[in-house]
Amino acid sequence: MRLPTNCLAGLFLGGLAHVLLYPHAPGFDFFALKYLLVQTGGLLGIVAFAPVCVFIAKKRQRDVLDAAFASGIALGLGGLAGAYWFASSGRPHAIIEVGVPISFLLAMFLPVKAPRPSILRCLAVANLALFVLFLLPVGRTQIESTQQYDITLAPSLPEAASEFTGESSRPDVLLISVDTLRADVLDEIELPALSKLRGQSLSAPYALAPSSATLPSHISMVTGESPLQHTAYTNFGKLDEGIPTLAEAFSAGGFRTIATAANGLLNTDTGFDRGFELLVNVEGDAAHDKKTGVLSVALTGRRMVWYAAPLPDLWSQRLSVFLFMRRYSGLDISQEGAVATAPIVRELALSYLDQLYADETPFFYFLHFMDPHLPYHATDNYLGKLNGDRPLPDSYSNHTSGSLLLCRSAIAKVKEGGSASEIADARNVIDIQRDRYHEEMLMVDDALAQVFARIEQSGRPTVILFTSDHGEHFGENDLMLHGDLLHAANVRVPFILSTPNSSSADSLEVVPTLEDIPITLLRAAGFAIKDFGNGRDLMSDNVDEEPFASLSDKYLAVQHGDYKLICEWKSSDGPASAIKPIQLYSQVNDGLDEAINLLGQAATMKEQQALFERAQLFVAECSKKGMRDFDEQDVADLNALGYALDDDAEATD
Repeated sequence: MRLPTNCLAGLFLGGLAHVLLYPHAPGFDFFALKYLLVQTGGLLGIVAFAPVCVFIAKKRQRDVLDAAFASGIALGLGGLAGAYWFASSGRPHAIIEVGVPISFLLAMFLPVKAPRPSILRCLAVANLALFVLFLLPVGRTQIESTQQYDITLAPSLPEAASEFTGESSRPDVLLISVDTLRADVLDEIELPALSKLRGQSLSAPYALAPSSATLPSHISMVTGESPLQHTAYTNFGKLDEGIPTLAEAFSAGGFRTIATAANGLLNTDTGFDRGFELLVNVEGDAAHDKKTGVLSVALTGRRMVWYAAPLPDLWSQRLSVFLFMRRYSGLDISQEGAVATAPIVRELALSYLDQLYADETPFFYFLHFMDPHLPYHATDNYLGKLNGDRPLPDSYSNHTSGSLLLCRSAIAKVKEGGSASEIADARNVIDIQRDRYHEEMLMVDDALAQVFARIEQSGRPTVILFTSDHGEHFGENDLMLHGDLLHAANVRVPFILSTPNSSSADSLEVVPTLEDIPITLLRAAGFAIKDFGNGRDLMSDNVDEEPFASLSDKYLAVQHGDYKLICEWKSSDGPASAIKPIQLYSQVNDGLDEAINLLGQAATMKEQQALFERAQLFVAECSKKGMRDFDEQDVADLNALGYALDDDAEATD
């Protein structure tokens, strides 16, 4: 018994150092939660680590009891070093990269002698006693979920500056972006407000997004530049200060400029506010500052403790959530952020429209809805309208419907395989989540109906462009959610363009892209401008179909005509990156499913070669990847929405 006692005693001291110096919350704050996270990993780790240390100690003729004691201390200190490496680098396997070698070095060379047996027993008992005490669901702390944005505290529209001299005959311009909206949703469910808008507008079956991530696509939407030029390849990027924005162009033309958003990425830190007189984000900087530290500790815990080493990320996160729930109640970590923001965004929009209509100066308004982004959770009056409230299969009954963990668990089962009933249950879960997603769009459509009614009531000519930043997978290609991959379900988004002169439905002759938005809106508003970024004026008589690139950290897709080629690449290498074709799809035959990979087939070699050469040219002309500074709180906030860093510290969505 002396060897296990010495290990537990050493682990108590080393683990205590890890707990008290925990990078995100040093000191005694959240001590119980940190102790559970650290010592759960430590107890698992010591089972494998201590025998190796004792074996080596015997070979080196070192006292094995001293070695057992040192191994516990070393494991705690090595875990602390790995945690700090993760906090500074963001690398997901930092606990292995740094923690393992430092633990072994300390175990082998730390000059410690085990104290008297009585002291060792006290330390070992204290370790186990604290662990069991904290694990018991007694004395839990009640905490509150993040509160909704208080609309009464929203800033008023600034007083119009003297330079706002836009002609009152110019139309107002409203750019609407609904986060994570697939193009096919407009045809799958009844959306009265959007159907009415489409019935009097130019539209296309779908537009192409340059990314399956929020920030890169939105920056393209307001600059007309590909992420290959504006350099914000991922959600960890930032708008380059030298690139003009749509808001700046409208402001220079005498327009008022305002933005309301519900995604924390569209804020001052990412440069998205440039050119706007006012940007109000209901999930922006204020929400970031108010984020509870305990939630951040729980979310980062799966990367900062030893069980992150052997466990897959999903299981590591599940364990962190379980330990969190042993100490805290009142906050569902798996569903944090599930409060629907569409009603708040609607009220903000109506309030600011009233203020803008107080004078005749035309305005450019960027209106962003976060719903139907994960977590899928509409307000109660919409939940269940499309059967999205039906119960989950028994095997998933411990999950929260609409949550990130549920979606990851279901698609993981589809990928890994199982019995027919297990796969059927997983597919059923995915279908339920899709219904919940659609119910969120019912909520957004009703919100838009009120916005459109207020615009019509104003009697002012208005240009409205409705679109999204990217789509969402619901089982296509055995994938769920959105992110690094560039299949059609992720990069096809809706596109509706209404102008004061349009009164009936008409179709665009080319596939629009998000990069076409700035020049198209400026021209529709009467600006005598020939180009803006790389975009095309979709209202001109002759619009050519051009190769278009969508990208992420690890993949680059080029689409032209009927085919799309997906290549592997490495964004951090920029123009020097090698690219490798991995998939070729027919956009005519495959549609959203993209189930048939045509790569290497003789009948499509000509198209494959042409697209590969264009991909090479895109890479050769690209700019170096840009990244903004971010801390572990930023990572935790994005992780809660499904965003992450991959094994090479490349950001994925």
